[in-house]
Amino acid sequence: MDNLEAVFQLYRPHGESEVLFEWQTGSGGLLATFSTVGSEVTIWNRRGELVEKITVPGICADLSWDGEGDFLGILVAGSSTLLLWDANLQKRTNVDLGLRDNLSCLLWSKKPALLAVGTSRGNMAIYNHNTGKRIPVLGKHNKKITCGAWSRDNVLALGSEDRNVSISNGEGDTLRIISLRAEPSQIAFSDMKLDERTARDNTISILVGKRTLFLYNLDDPENPVELAFQQKYGNIVKYTWFGDGYILLGFSAGYFIAISTHLKEVGQELFQVVNHREGLKDIALNQTLELVASCGENVVKIHEMNNLHETANVVTLHSAAGVEKMGWSSDGQLLALTTSDGSIQVHLSMLPLVADACGSMIAVLSSISIVSLHRYSDDGSCSTVVLETPVEPELIALSPNVVIIGVHNRAWYYDHTESPPQFIKEKEYLTNIRSIHVSSQYVSVLYTSGSLQLHNVDGYEPPPGHSNIIFPDR
Repeated sequence: MDNLEAVFQLYRPHGESEVLFEWQTGSGGLLATFSTVGSEVTIWNRRGELVEKITVPGICADLSWDGEGDFLGILVAGSSTLLLWDANLQKRTNVDLGLRDNLSCLLWSKKPALLAVGTSRGNMAIYNHNTGKRIPVLGKHNKKITCGAWSRDNVLALGSEDRNVSISNGEGDTLRIISLRAEPSQIAFSDMKLDERTARDNTISILVGKRTLFLYNLDDPENPVELAFQQKYGNIVKYTWFGDGYILLGFSAGYFIAISTHLKEVGQELFQVVNHREGLKDIALNQTLELVASCGENVVKIHEMNNLHETANVVTLHSAAGVEKMGWSSDGQLLALTTSDGSIQVHLSMLPLVADACGSMIAVLSSISIVSLHRYSDDGSCSTVVLETPVEPELIALSPNVVIIGVHNRAWYYDHTESPPQFIKEKEYLTNIRSIHVSSQYVSVLYTSGSLQLHNVDGYEPPPGHSNIIFPDR
């Protein structure tokens, strides 16, 4: 794969302290950043432009996007009130969960929009944002709730400083309690590789004391599996499920390994490499592109999932600051890196193929907000004109005179006979656009609803005696 292009850098957006981030889930591309010693959450778009600055009444303790990326939940240290930020309306709402102690962690379900919130005293609440229903649950744990996860079937697992993991249903009722030898962290649901396939999350994986990985099969609760690893590996920094019941683990001593969870080979190492001699800080999985990255020192190493033994790409930061954390955007196109000096770098891992051709010209998306127009001559030579766009294009249409870029239900028109291309107009359409084509006179727009609209290019008004034509979906 090609080198990862740097899209933008945020230099110490929250000062010199450690910076943390969460990519928006769903189809969005917003990046929320914060510092665990600061009282400000900032929202950035995919080009590094500030969208919103949210000041909270205290230190931001945690944040998380819901499954669709519509809402950002924010916890404030020392507060019993949940803050929700609506990404569509850019509006904030305070939610009283009926708990009087300090909130400590928040977890969104896959669907519907259920939010589980744990507290510093071991209490919890489940909040349904669609209905506004709140279910406070007292005494779920004896100490602070620190971590957890939802399954696809809305089973909730919560970990606590009391060294227990509780398993509850979507109403907050306790189904089981798992007692551990040390404090749990990094809880996840997945499918353990069984002889008979299941269509649900049958296994809870738990990092215990940063040294062992505990696998609890919901269908066989009496026979959990606890996996220990070689002492030389150090502590487990991060793990992630991938493929058909496999797990990748990154260790503090720099080791990066893959294991199987098949009953006949559970815990067996399938792959091992020392990726970072001076220590590994984080790993991140890109499901869309089937890539996995590990970081340590000022280096990021990227592997293709079907060939873990080879390093497909290396990103080296040309600064003294080392890489601390990583995370891919939900579409897998962007990789965000935080550095030890409190900065964030975002790199482009893949561009979607967005292009159109007309005669001897080709217009193609060449960077996140750049369209390159290549004009080929009869002698084989090529001249290129670059168009910087105000948005990240989803559609491109090209005619001998005009290039159109589209996003959702909007389109921007440019005259490409000028260098650089000159902006003509922006047009808002009836609904989201599926495809768009343009000739020297007319534009045809196919909507996601199935309807087709035909209109004139110049001034977006039809010639005298004609009207806009809309062909409805049949």
